[in-house]
Amino acid sequence: MGTDLNEPREFGLRAIAGILALVLLITLFIGVWFWQNWIYLDPTTQDLVFKHRGIFGISWRRLNSVDVAYVAIKRTGVFSRSWKVLLVYADGRTASLTGTGAERMAQEVARRIARAINKPLRMPETVRKACAK
Repeated sequence: MGTDLNEPREFGLRAIAGILALVLLITLFIGVWFWQNWIYLDPTTQDLVFKHRGIFGISWRRLNSVDVAYVAIKRTGVFSRSWKVLLVYADGRTASLTGTGAERMAQEVARRIARAINKPLRMPETVRKACAK
């Protein structure tokens, strides 16, 4: 009438998949809590300081903003809706600052960075048309 307690339980593929899904969800929620990015300007050296706080600690990256020709935003792929904010140097080098899934957020971040380092902002033609609306 009930469950036979003497019978061994099967630890099947469903249980493994369920545990894996639970671990992934926990990692996602912890990641959302800890993963944060800050970008600010060091006024003494005119460097853009990129600070990333993640699950495994804090990392710092400094980028020279004096030699930057302009700030740009770029779509990351053909079918992607993700955008990157880039620093483009006079010699053609680029340095990626951050990426985002929202076009408007990429525009705002790029606008603020361009204003902070006093450099022009260049956007693709499709973004300019969307801003004009």
